[in-house]
Amino acid sequence: MNSFWIVVALLLLNLGVPYADAVIVSGHARIIDGDTISINGINVRLYGIDAPETGQACQRRNGMSYLCGRVALNALREFIGDQYVTCEYEEIDAYDRLIGTCWSGQQEINRVMVRDGHAMAYVKYSDKYVPEEKAAQLIAVGIWQGEFEPPWEHGLDAGKQ
Repeated sequence: MNSFWIVVALLLLNLGVPYADAVIVSGHARIIDGDTISINGINVRLYGIDAPETGQACQRRNGMSYLCGRVALNALREFIGDQYVTCEYEEIDAYDRLIGTCWSGQQEINRVMVRDGHAMAYVKYSDKYVPEEKAAQLIAVGIWQGEFEPPWEHGLDAGKQ
């Protein structure tokens, strides 16, 4: 058993939550990228969304290139700030990340990232955020202001959830 699973087991025991139920992780978040945070040293991948990779470039409507992955990371960092974050998760992916839905205050972080055009609905895994994606497209906000490669097709992150 690697150290990650030991930490998860200890968390479950400390929370008094049966392993089969959804589990809550809370604390101050460190932002890893536009769709992954770390709480108390545990990485949480935001369920149902995919944000551009940190080094990924996109094009604005005027054709100018910009680092949309860096913009997504900064947007998530700014949105969360120093607020307490709560994530509910039910699974762990192949990269030992929890897959979860997270909140900052009363706002669902996953939904806000897609609504503001900093991430896409990751329909391979869920269609939960498709309405927010369509709204972001309609008002041409974030990545929808120009051209971009879907994050799941960019670089080494292809296929990760």
